[in-house]
Amino acid sequence: MALVITTGSILVITGLAWLLNKVLPFKVCPICAGVSGTWFLLLIGILSGVLLVTSYQLLVSILMGGTVVGIAYQGEKSMGVAPENFLKFRTATIVPGFILVYFAVNNISWLTLVVEAVALAAVTYLYFVLPFSKSISSPRDNQKIAELEEKMKNCC
Repeated sequence: MALVITTGSILVITGLAWLLNKVLPFKVCPICAGVSGTWFLLLIGILSGVLLVTSYQLLVSILMGGTVVGIAYQGEKSMGVAPENFLKFRTATIVPGFILVYFAVNNISWLTLVVEAVALAAVTYLYFVLPFSKSISSPRDNQKIAELEEKMKNCC
């Protein structure tokens, strides 16, 4: 039953994130939101005594591991990591991430949940909101770009 609840939660949250992407000014990875949102809610259920830690700890671990890999993948995309640096970036992200997941899963508490919430908020901001806000340019910037493009056309 735990697997059914977990899978259903992933699907529902993923669907909600997909719908939110239609109205948000920035785009969030729906499956990332589904997986992260699910393990976060499962931890709340465990800490509240609604869910048994013995039934959900493995599922939380798997989902948190998926989040770590997703962070590495999304980081490559949002930070523009060059292909020749993928292995370095992934290693620098995934290895410490798995260590942090191990610590978090073996020390489930309200404090670790708050730390996880702050970490998720920071990653969401850095990977989804900040790149969007940087892509918005002012009319003055657009004018400068147009001038540079014109100079490049006339250069040779």
